[in-house]
Amino acid sequence: MSLFDQVQESVAKELREQFGKDLYITGEEAVGTPPSFPAIVIQKDDEYINANTQDLLNLDVDRTKAYKVEVYSNATVGKVEETDIVLQAIVPVMADYRYRLTTNTVYPSMDTSVARRVARFYNYHVLPEIEADTE
Repeated sequence: MSLFDQVQESVAKELREQFGKDLYITGEEAVGTPPSFPAIVIQKDDEYINANTQDLLNLDVDRTKAYKVEVYSNATVGKVEETDIVLQAIVPVMADYRYRLTTNTVYPSMDTSVARRVARFYNYHVLPEIEADTE
């Protein structure tokens, strides 16, 4: 199982325990209004090699990986707050994989009845030889 699948599965398990089985979780980019709420989109984000940590053969020995998490809510009252509550439940799960929350921003949604929060999680020191990601 890839690291991405492990992360997504762990996040889904935690959120379903806290918020019930009706929430929608996907790894696909959100297009239009999600089919149910709250909705969570988890995607790999930019990955880059830390050039100053390459070895003598120019092989990367340290890299940065990231995930983008989007949380959507259509609650009639407190939808922005609901996106934050859901995101705060994700933070410790990501920390278990050594990812830190670096950005947390509410953006306007095309559908004004839906709140959208976008967060990014970074792991600044991923060592290739111990990384479990097989993708």
